[in-house]
Amino acid sequence: MRSSARLVGVFGLAVLLLGFVLEADAASARARCRVRNGRVRIQVDGMNLAPGTYTATVTNGSASAMSKPQTATPLVPDLDFDFDSTADPDDLDTFIPPTFAGAGDTIAVVVNPGGLTASALCGNR
Repeated sequence: MRSSARLVGVFGLAVLLLGFVLEADAASARARCRVRNGRVRIQVDGMNLAPGTYTATVTNGSASAMSKPQTATPLVPDLDFDFDSTADPDDLDTFIPPTFAGAGDTIAVVVNPGGLTASALCGNR
């Protein structure tokens, strides 16, 4: 009987630890949007991504913009995609017009491949 209880305890602990590992490995996306003094900046974070090449697309109504591709690796599973109305063509940031969003607009975000989604409410901070 004691060995059965010990086995159940060990099995329960293994399931609990596996749950933490699986949750930690789940890919996710987060977005933030800021509008200030005629400038729009949208930041998209892809976290715990599987190795591969990714893009982020931001959409506000009929306007959309796609980031430059970035590569996630086992050592670098998190990627940052930035969209900015002051970006230059040589920047890593993707240019969006200053009229892309206004304070109070909700921006939809998709990180592909995989179709991770997020949204952000644009604030004027």
